[in-house]
Amino acid sequence: MPSLNTQDAANARRQLRRRRTQAFLFVVPLLVFILFAFVAPITTMLFRSVYNPTVAELVPETLEMLEDWEGETLPEPAVVTQMAIDMKRMANNRTSGKFADEINRALPGMSSVIKSTARGLRRVDDAELAANGAEMLLAENDRWAKPATWRAIRSAGSPPGITLKIRNVITEIANSTATMVTSRLTVKRNISAASPSPAGRARHGDRHRRCSATARSPQSRCRELSPDAAP
Repeated sequence: MPSLNTQDAANARRQLRRRRTQAFLFVVPLLVFILFAFVAPITTMLFRSVYNPTVAELVPETLEMLEDWEGETLPEPAVVTQMAIDMKRMANNRTSGKFADEINRALPGMSSVIKSTARGLRRVDDAELAANGAEMLLAENDRWAKPATWRAIRSAGSPPGITLKIRNVITEIANSTATMVTSRLTVKRNISAASPSPAGRARHGDRHRRCSATARSPQSRCRELSPDAAP
């Protein structure tokens, strides 16, 4: 087959790069649409379903004390006392309703429990609450004695294990998107490589014109002029 000279090869490479760039630019709007219409909302929803910064901001001391809790029994009295102190503070700051709504998403039915508890502890003296806060909190509602309540508070405020799983899911989605884009570009590149270059089409057309002009039998004459034809 005829080989391309240096100029033709450079032109072919530039044209191939241009086609690749054009193919990628055609895909960019689709990627942006997928990112903002699907990936970002789904990621935000999944992340906020297991981790809510509102809970971490409202009861940071309680969450810190719950990090070493095994999750099967009632937490230590110091943890329950700290929760009682946080409940009084949130009642005075009028943030107990927000805390109740967030915990209620993780454990339905906790909204009324938290709001009633905050009202009951609002006027308790700080010294008495520090000394007997655990007993007073447990006396407000029997759901405070259930480990499921404390697991819901901990998971809503700081779930490192679940957060890591969500990050892995996000990474898999990103990798799948990148693989899809790469495969589309590869197909376009193969199609571009299979099509003849402009220089090759020009030489083929010139050879065909010479054959038609000089031969009585164009097919037999073309076989003689074409260097890549079989003898």
